[in-house]
Amino acid sequence: MDAKWHELRNKFAVDLYQALSKSSTQNIIMSPAGLKIILTTVLHGARGVTAGEIAEVLDFPEHKKYFADYQSLIPNFEKHLLTITTQIFIENTYCISPDFQSFVNEFLLSDIHSIDLKNQAKSVEEINDWVVKCSKQEINGLFPFVLVSSVIFKPHSKYKFLKSETLTMPFYVKPNLIVGAEMMILREKRFCTMKSRKLGAQIIEMPFAESKLSMVIILPKKSDGLEDIESKLGSVDLAQELSELWLSKVNLYLPKFKLEQTIEMNDILSKIGMPTAFTDKANFSGISTSQSLTISCVIHKVLFEVQEAGINICEETEFNSYGRAPLTVLTEIKCDHPFLFIVLAQKEVLFIGRLLNPSEI
Repeated sequence: MDAKWHELRNKFAVDLYQALSKSSTQNIIMSPAGLKIILTTVLHGARGVTAGEIAEVLDFPEHKKYFADYQSLIPNFEKHLLTITTQIFIENTYCISPDFQSFVNEFLLSDIHSIDLKNQAKSVEEINDWVVKCSKQEINGLFPFVLVSSVIFKPHSKYKFLKSETLTMPFYVKPNLIVGAEMMILREKRFCTMKSRKLGAQIIEMPFAESKLSMVIILPKKSDGLEDIESKLGSVDLAQELSELWLSKVNLYLPKFKLEQTIEMNDILSKIGMPTAFTDKANFSGISTSQSLTISCVIHKVLFEVQEAGINICEETEFNSYGRAPLTVLTEIKCDHPFLFIVLAQKEVLFIGRLLNPSEI
């Protein structure tokens, strides 16, 4: 397997995506990396069964190493308009462990926000000021322990898609539903692609210039094949599939789209294996020993945008890590029906989502 992919950490991302996709009929966007950051922070203060469940869901053994890996990626984020913001709100009657406070200061570069349940109006306003700023959504009521994760990706720089090449073309949402989509076009460019028999899909990797980020598009062979791909994600070795990418000459048709989603993650996180954190059996004694502490609410906000002037994509010019298809053969990849996409930063999944209908933005 290509060393580029063999350490890919995608189990948490796939588990989240499958849990959400089963309960949604809309476009989806989420940031597993953004959620990992805030859950890894909380893991530092979890103990016993609570800690075991969170660690298993996150699928890595050592949380401090994860933060070191994450911090090494920050320069790549700064080359794009990508921001990951997290905030922890805890009711002020809880005595916060100095070790946990120090950990938050060091790795989140922020303080824990204290809220006053006796002054509910002011505290609700304080939380909502922060939540609305990041998610445009207000919370109802006041809770003693709230986690907020906000991720915004609006990449910038000169893009190889030309606005003059963008055309309105049909997008086949369903066999009986066709909508118009602004389709961006790249002609005869070199990208790594493959046809996956296991997934029944074409796959293309689009590296972002001047960084270690890339977007992988998984386009079903059949126009109505996305649901089948989603059901296979947990059983197919995605790293193995990506290791079989070949350098090809490509005509790429990709719709412009903007996805914005705010999700309360309690139920989804419980379903994928960490229910105890949301019950009175939770053990966060590494955060506070003064009282029992239970996560009240995890709010996850993501904004993700793809447009001509927005992403700096580079052609794949390195041949050492990939096989090479005959570049006299032109591969056409037309993303004119629902597809899955994943944005990767080295071995981490920054984003995972699907575009079902570009007109529902």
